[in-house]
Order: sequence, then C-alpha cells, then structure tokens
Amino acid sequence: MRPRSWRASVTGSSKCAHIDTLDHDGLRGLCAVWIMLYHCFLFSTLQINILGSTQLPLYFILSGFSLTIGYYDRFGYPGLPVVASDEPIPVVMTDEIINELNKAIPTDKPVDTHSDSVDTHTSNLHIGNDNKSSDKADYSIIRPELFYSNRLIRTMPIYYVGFLLAIPITLAGYNIYHDPNRNWTSTLIVNIIPVATWLIKFGNPLDGPAWFVQTCLFCWMFFPFLLRRFKPMHDNSLLVIIRVCFILQMIWVLFFMTLLLVLFPDDSIVALYVSTMFPLSRLPLFAMGICVAILTLRYSRNMKMLPWFSASGQFFPFQWLDFRAKIEDLRNTNPINWNKAVTTQGGVILALTLILIIITIACADFYANIWLQAIIVFAHMDLLVGLALAKGGSILSKVLRHPLSLWLGEISFCLFQTHWLVIFYFIWAIQGRMNDDYKSILLPAWGIPIVCVISLIVASFLYYTVEIPVRQLYVVS
Repeated sequence: MRPRSWRASVTGSSKCAHIDTLDHDGLRGLCAVWIMLYHCFLFSTLQINILGSTQLPLYFILSGFSLTIGYYDRFGYPGLPVVASDEPIPVVMTDEIINELNKAIPTDKPVDTHSDSVDTHTSNLHIGNDNKSSDKADYSIIRPELFYSNRLIRTMPIYYVGFLLAIPITLAGYNIYHDPNRNWTSTLIVNIIPVATWLIKFGNPLDGPAWFVQTCLFCWMFFPFLLRRFKPMHDNSLLVIIRVCFILQMIWVLFFMTLLLVLFPDDSIVALYVSTMFPLSRLPLFAMGICVAILTLRYSRNMKMLPWFSASGQFFPFQWLDFRAKIEDLRNTNPINWNKAVTTQGGVILALTLILIIITIACADFYANIWLQAIIVFAHMDLLVGLALAKGGSILSKVLRHPLSLWLGEISFCLFQTHWLVIFYFIWAIQGRMNDDYKSILLPAWGIPIVCVISLIVASFLYYTVEIPVRQLYVVS
C-alpha cells in the first residue's frame, strides 16, 4: 500500500511539508494483534497478563488526531493560519481518512486522491479535488450531521454483527462479563442503542470489546463542537488544554482505581471499567488528540517552531506540566531528528511495558493494566506526532509500513471487535455443553494459536464482506 498525496492550501507558507499518517495504520494493526493475544493468554489456562489494555489510550488519542486531520476544514469553522505557509501542502493520508473525506462529500463521484488542484477560498487547511465545475465550492463544507452518519456507517455494522454473535454465547453461559442476575431486557436495550458503558447499571456490553465503540460514540458526539472551539485558539491555549486534560485523566484513573480496589478488592473489573472505560474518563484523551493535531497542522510547514520536545524521547511530560512554560520555552532551538525521536519513544514504551509484564508474571498482578494507562498517555501522543512527521524514515516506520502491518491495520477494527467472541465460541465448542453454572471456563493453551488464526480469518471475512461493501454503498448512495 502506497501513501496517497492530497493537495491542500493553507495561508502563509514558505515551503512544502507532509502530514503522513500511514504509520498510524500499521500501529493500529499491531496494537489490535497485541490486544487479541492479551485476551487469549488472559482467558487461557496459562493465565498470563501481557498488559494489552495499556495500549488503549493510544486509540482514543489517535481517533481525535485522525478525525482532526480529515475534517480540519470540512465544517468551515474559522481558525488561525498555519505558521509560515502560503503554498500547497501535499498531505499524505491513509485509506481510512480518504474514505472519511469521500463519504463527507455529497456527490456520487469520489475524490481523486492524486489531484493537484488547490482550493484556496478560505483560511486554513483545505482538501481540494479534481472537480472543475462551478459548484465545486458546494462540496467543500459539510454539516456535522454528515460527520455523525459517516462515523455510524464506519463502525455500527461490525458492532451489530458482534452484538448478534454475542447473544448465543451469553445464553449458553460462556460470556464471563454477563451477570445472570441482571435484567436481560435492559441489557439488550443498552447494547442495541448502544450506551452500555454510559449506563453500566443496566447491563454490560455483551461483546466485550464493544465497550470501545460505545465510549467512542460518546467522544464523537462532541467532535464538531470541540474542533470549533479549539481551532481558533492560540498555541498557548491549546497547550493549556493538553496539560489540563492530561492531569484530569490521570487523576480520574488513579483516584477511581484506588477507591474501587479498596471497596471491591476481589473484583478488579469494576475498577478497570470506571477508571478506563467509562466515557468521561476517555474524553480528555480524545480532546488531547484534537489539540495536538491542530498544532501539528499549524506548524507542518515550519516544524522547528513546533512547541515540542520529541527529540528527547521523554516518557513523562515534566516540562509540559509546568504551567508557567510558554510556547517560546518549549520550542526547539535545533532541528528535530524525527526518525530518531520516534524510534526512541517507541523503544521506551515497549521496554517499560515488557518490564512490567515480567514483574506481573513473576511476582503478582499489581494492576499495571489500570494505572499505566494514566501515565503512558503523553508517550502515546508524542509517538503519534513523531510518526506523522518522520515521513516513514525511522526504523519503527519500516516495521509499521510493512505490507503485513498495513493489512492488519485495515482489518484492525474487525479484529478488535470479534477476537473476543472467537475465544469463547472455541471454548464452547471444545466443552460441548451449556455452562449453566456460569463458572469460568478457560481456553486450553494449545488452542491459543488456533484462536488467533480463526480470529484473523473472521476479521478478514467481515472486513471484505461487510465493512467495505457498506462503506462503498454509502458513498455511492
């Protein structure tokens, strides 16, 4: 898969730059595989915790980042000009963002991703197309309602497939997250709407990973409003928002983790849910992704001025948390080696996670799955920015741009939503009976590679037979 170049116009530019999000696709795919392996080992007789949940903050930051890149000027909201930019920027986009923009344009002719035309009729970043007709400007701005429909078409078909597939294993007693004493009708309602993570009192998500979609829907509701508010803000204000959101999510996770582990010491699932799955706990991460995407776009033509310090590969933002620091204090005096920066940051994240996995396996579970999500946030955000600006030249980028990684990125949503179901259908198949007492029945260790292969096959099947056809049908209609 080759990155696709988009022509964009931004006010006040002096030279060309790229916003390259292709690495994000590969990263999304590898993280989905990690989470699949995490569930396989956790629900197996091995009972090994490889801390798959610790990578979930990346998905929420990436969601805000990608949507901002794709919809930056689609709503026509005013904003500050890009620093020193008055020439077209070739913006390298992923297939996901291109599909979003194609769906956002109310025409039966998809956008030509290789067009060199430039739309310069308003202020900030504008995605142009090949259409030379006089009504071209009519296609430039969309209503927020179209954004919402795009998101629903992108996610809900696979969500409802997972929901329907989860009903049999729940009735058979193999859904470990379903409380048999809870009202079945209310559980179905909050899954159909879907708001189970918003109203957990009335029922859990029947398909375990479906909580992610339900929480994302909450964040997406606020996206047009947040983009409208953040886009015209000055850099210092955006940095303040990033700092405040970082602190808020960290306080939320650590406070509720501690409180609920004290109140329910035998049920860490309650602490994990309230701390890291409840929509309000993830909204700050989504807002951080929007703010950092705006800064990245704003300085895409003059990266030396970007208020960042990725070259250091710092894991925890001590300098950023100093509210006395201004933009001038954070700007880099020397050009940043983005290739080295992302390799360093990716290595730091991987090394720390592996160390914690070893400690968890060798000693005891000390809830790193929860508290690490509170402090790894900046490292994830730093990595995403670096990958977008390194332009594929880093060692990590070579892994993420491998055809296998990119293919995993394409099917990542289907894989994320269905692997959990495959695990418990497999357990049901080898047990060959109803689990009437709802006892926890584990996956045999020999079944882990089989489940992984089946999960990839199921995800590929749903991607090519459900996700892509529904998207194409929506674009044509």
